[in-house]
Amino acid sequence: MGATKIELFVIATVMCALCQSTRHYDQQEAERYIIESERQWAESVASGNTTVVQRIFADDFICVDPKGHHYGKSQMISDTLRVAIVDGLFGPILGFGVTGAGRS
Repeated sequence: MGATKIELFVIATVMCALCQSTRHYDQQEAERYIIESERQWAESVASGNTTVVQRIFADDFICVDPKGHHYGKSQMISDTLRVAIVDGLFGPILGFGVTGAGRS
């Protein structure tokens, strides 16, 4: 006869436990990667270099801003270019980066 709900739950729990125990990673290496990626992302916003954004964000990346607006990877790429163009055009005139994206 078929498995009961309890049997299926036990099997699923054991499988999840086995999957969790096979994950091995170096936490310090993961932290270094995240910190370095964040630094590169900040630099890319200031320079308009979108290759970092393309590398860091997954193709299915979705963000919700504080006002509830959704945007994805393609919007992040175009925003990176826009910020660099605005800062490049108006920053020298006003004496600082308009967007505050790493220029002073």
